[in-house]
Amino acid sequence: MTVEELKVYLKEKNVPKSEYNINDDGTHKDLGTVVLEAGTAAICVYVAERNEMYDYKVFTGESDAVDYFLKLMAID
Repeated sequence: MTVEELKVYLKEKNVPKSEYNINDDGTHKDLGTVVLEAGTAAICVYVAERNEMYDYKVFTGESDAVDYFLKLMAID
């Protein structure tokens, strides 16, 4: 799954926007927000809480990053 497909999937599943942030989309990064930040060379995925990053991982593959994002979100 790509990042763009992930955005559609989350909307279809009615996941509250407050629970995730994709590419700094304006959602506040706090209180357990799952974050995906895609750069030119890598994609970072982590849980943001109280100005800290937890379960931080860097991926070079989009599919692996999306899979990890969904795992952190606890969505099948």
